Amino acid sequence: IRGGTPAIEWNGQLIAFFHSALNDNGKFWIEGRTYFMGAYTFEKKAPFRVTSITRIPLMKGEVFPSNPIAYVVKAVFPAGVAQTHDSFYVSVGLNDSCTGVLRISKSLLANILEEY
Repeated sequence: IRGGTPAIEWNGQLIAFFHSALNDNGKFWIEGRTYFMGAYTFEKKAPFRVTSITRIPLMKGEVFPSNPIAYVVKAVFPAGVAQTHDSFYVSVGLNDSCTGVLRISKSLLANILEEY
């Protein structure tokens, strides 16, 4: 689990969206890396114990849109989050070349978060 969005309150806890990465060949990131996005919830008070996490990625970096300068990066970097009554809207950086906003259903997320 690496950086991501600021945490916001949801269902009496805090939730944040994070990124993680794997080297494509298992050895050197310079030869290619794939980034993933997930979410976790944690307590609102210290020591901020993690209560649940997505065990499968919410999104995986893909070749599209491609970046001609850094073509070996397949990235998704969550940066900001806002919520409505039924969804989270997560701003993301994609492949170090553009930005986007993802809509994530709260009911879907509630069903795939697993107790930690």
